[in-house]
Amino acid sequence: MWAAEWGTRVRSSPAPPAPLAPTPPALRELYKTAAKMGGMAFCSPVAIRSLHTSSSASAVGTSTTITTTTTTTATACRLLPTARTPFGSSCSTRTLSPHVRLRPHPLSAMASVAAPTVASSAAPFLAPVGRVTSEGPVECVTPPRPCRRRMRPTCSVAQVPASVDIGYIVDGIVFHSAHLDEDAIDWAEWARLGGLLEGLLGAKTDEDRAAMQERVHRFYLPLFFWMRGVVTAAAADWDGSGDAPPPVVLGISCPQGGGKSTMVRLFEHLFAKSNLPCIQASLDDFYLTRADQLALAAKHPGNALLAERGLPGTHDVDLLAATLDSLRAGRPTPIPRYNKTAFAGRGDRADVASWPVSPPGLRVILLEGWALGFSSSAPSSAPLVCPDMAAVDVYTGSHLAAANAQVDALVCISAEDVHYVYGWREQAEAETRAKGLGGLTPEQVRAFVGGFMPCYEQYGECLRQEVATGTWAGKPSLGVTIDVNRKPIA
Repeated sequence: MWAAEWGTRVRSSPAPPAPLAPTPPALRELYKTAAKMGGMAFCSPVAIRSLHTSSSASAVGTSTTITTTTTTTATACRLLPTARTPFGSSCSTRTLSPHVRLRPHPLSAMASVAAPTVASSAAPFLAPVGRVTSEGPVECVTPPRPCRRRMRPTCSVAQVPASVDIGYIVDGIVFHSAHLDEDAIDWAEWARLGGLLEGLLGAKTDEDRAAMQERVHRFYLPLFFWMRGVVTAAAADWDGSGDAPPPVVLGISCPQGGGKSTMVRLFEHLFAKSNLPCIQASLDDFYLTRADQLALAAKHPGNALLAERGLPGTHDVDLLAATLDSLRAGRPTPIPRYNKTAFAGRGDRADVASWPVSPPGLRVILLEGWALGFSSSAPSSAPLVCPDMAAVDVYTGSHLAAANAQVDALVCISAEDVHYVYGWREQAEAETRAKGLGGLTPEQVRAFVGGFMPCYEQYGECLRQEVATGTWAGKPSLGVTIDVNRKPIA
């Protein structure tokens, strides 16, 4: 019923719209239905010249005034088969020009209510639209902040999936920081992998879906494509010894509760879909056994930072080295797991029978840890934030340095404010308690996270500044800063 045509730029003094032509009864009923149920708006970075019906009756005259409004309700659109979009709704673009995008109306469920100012994480990408009457839409508008459009993607426009808005993606912070080449990306693959992540994450509401898809396309996928580029480069540099290139250890450093476990789980799926067998491990999985932890605490009486698991010195670096060496040699290798709920949340190493075994042909090892990448302050003679950090700094220069040496490239996720960790950790522990699996109480969370703060304050900012240069310890690195909602901001 509707078609959209590219038009010329709207003149500074546009002509008034032409009178509305009579509307067929069947079409009038469709308008009434759309006004009740909400609909979709045509949005384009340039002016829309005209909208017309199949009976050639002009619904909006040439040189329509393009304005925004905050008192509109809904707009009409042909009810089309659904297809995923990166904006958290469903629509179809099969009847439109390949360059025209459909946008979800932010108030599609409130067709009879005047629209307030939209304020959400998806607001910049949702376009308010014109009023709909029984005679059709009165006016059409463009987004108040249209995204940049790239008219020359790596494949032809017809091959770019409708669910991929290239300008929206490449303007993202992480895409820019990763120095990805827009013209070298297979956007059809991007859309396919994005759909996979969306299915794994899920969303209950349109607003949740919009935020989730923003995270997928402007955070997770750029990170993954950068990491896969590192793996590809390592394979290109392979000297040919052995049957296949050895697996690449990709480190992911991120504060507790910052989302690293979720990212690693998703990346494992993406590498598998890319025919790159992958296994994940956490630095936390290599904590000392409970018995060894108690022995360490006894060795440093009065040092609160080493009384419980967490800081450098509380990891079994020999087990870590032996595990990674075995994986690099291509042998089936059990990956240690740590049970954080044991001993009322103080933790202990899980039974060996529960350890997963590495897959054959392993190409990628994802190693995540909150302290991964930290380095001792001794070489720089930086002052210590507290006296107890003296022993921890020694372990950082030995035990943690040995773990860092195993990493081939590092992704560093930093918090805008490290004190966000308190709230993030409480969220995780509350979920654990709700499942009846034990976990720390809120008071224990505050005490537990407080024991990590000296380490964050001592090393966190130095690591953030180092990875910002694009290299870490002479290895590839990518740094991203997130806000309290775990959204990239730098």
